[in-house]
Amino acid sequence: GAEALVRWQHPTKGLVMPGHFIEVAEETGLIEAIGMWTLKRACLDFKQWQSADINLDYVAVNVSGLQLQNPQFVLSVKEVLLTTGMDPRRLELEVTETALIDDFESSLEKLEELRRLGVLIAIDDFGTGYASLKYLKTLPADKLKIDRLFVKDLPQSIRDKAIISSVVTLSRELGFSLLAEGIETAEQAEFLLYAGVPTAQGFLYSKPLPLSEFMAFVASSNETGRDWNTRSAAAMP
Repeated sequence: GAEALVRWQHPTKGLVMPGHFIEVAEETGLIEAIGMWTLKRACLDFKQWQSADINLDYVAVNVSGLQLQNPQFVLSVKEVLLTTGMDPRRLELEVTETALIDDFESSLEKLEELRRLGVLIAIDDFGTGYASLKYLKTLPADKLKIDRLFVKDLPQSIRDKAIISSVVTLSRELGFSLLAEGIETAEQAEFLLYAGVPTAQGFLYSKPLPLSEFMAFVASSNETGRDWNTRSAAAMP
């Protein structure tokens, strides 16, 4: 799989990371336009990969809380799917726990509608928000993304190992798939795989790459027979 990331190519400051402009975009209301542009671009890129015989299962796109609160959000996603010809089963939308809690009932309805379209739903930064277990049991999602906070000190941290073990058991019982974020060492990857987390993403596999470099990276990985079921890279428009 791949995750689409946004960077701002500033005319004088160069490449600007999202931490420096996403908050401002949310405050000014520009985040919805940026979010929908990113979604459409990611779908078009995925179609381009397919045409180039670059085989990936899905592309993931982050969704802000403000986007999710928009009554027209599901309709906008549907329109992007139709105009790009994107298979909804190849699109994964990532939402954070915090984004859901702002208006849980309304968010729940939208996620259910998106899943009926065939779109996959992932809960990003799992474990760092404010969602309680009562929300988790009713959540219409397909995947939990374990935040790097619980990964960075593995395999030394006894507490993080216990948390990972609990999340694995919870996900199995509730029917969620799992992905661990922020993998930087082979030791982290080995522990997580052994613990029951089958998919990972992080600098161990690849840093975020511009589109052309990403396509070359995946093509090369396919040729060398890497198992893409256990790793994920990121494409950067």
